[in-house]
Amino acid sequence: ERDCDPGVDVDSYMVVYRDQWDLWKDWEQYDNQPIKRGTFHVIYEDRDGGNYQMFNKAYQLLKDKYEWFIFTCDDIMVFGDQYYKKLLDRWEEAENEMPKLGYLALQGGGEFNPDEPQHHVQGSIGLTKKSVLEDLCSINGGELPHPKGEPWTQRANIDEGELPFTNKLLTLGYHFANYNGDQVWRRKNLCYPYYLYAKCI
Repeated sequence: ERDCDPGVDVDSYMVVYRDQWDLWKDWEQYDNQPIKRGTFHVIYEDRDGGNYQMFNKAYQLLKDKYEWFIFTCDDIMVFGDQYYKKLLDRWEEAENEMPKLGYLALQGGGEFNPDEPQHHVQGSIGLTKKSVLEDLCSINGGELPHPKGEPWTQRANIDEGELPFTNKLLTLGYHFANYNGDQVWRRKNLCYPYYLYAKCI
């Protein structure tokens, strides 16, 4: 975050479940710290609802501040020189091909069938914009899809979070596009697992 130039001004946010603070307390020192072209922030969430609860928490807090959003989970890095500018450029290119673009997938996605409830952007990792997310919230009780049960389960995280998060966009007439075809897990794809990055693969 400090060294990677995103190509445009960008703030980054990490959402932390408060009851697991002992696992994440070292991140407190980075809250409100400057990064290459913005500021890094830590947000605290009282309810443990998996990454989709965290996506919703961040969006509800930030929707009036930003027009564009990149979502990723705790083990996937979105980075690379000019990464945000490259994503915005690819969005513009893809939107010329499919006017109602709803999501630019970084970990797999593409031309999906809205009648198939399993079709979605893998992990919801990718770029989208406020107007798309507002449409999604409008048919989902004002929130982004996320598990509602206590405690949440990984099955619920998939069924109530990952699948509907982007599949519902298809029912609204939106399309998906991939950033770099089907070539996932390559650095030029701007999406990389932490464990591979740590091994310098």
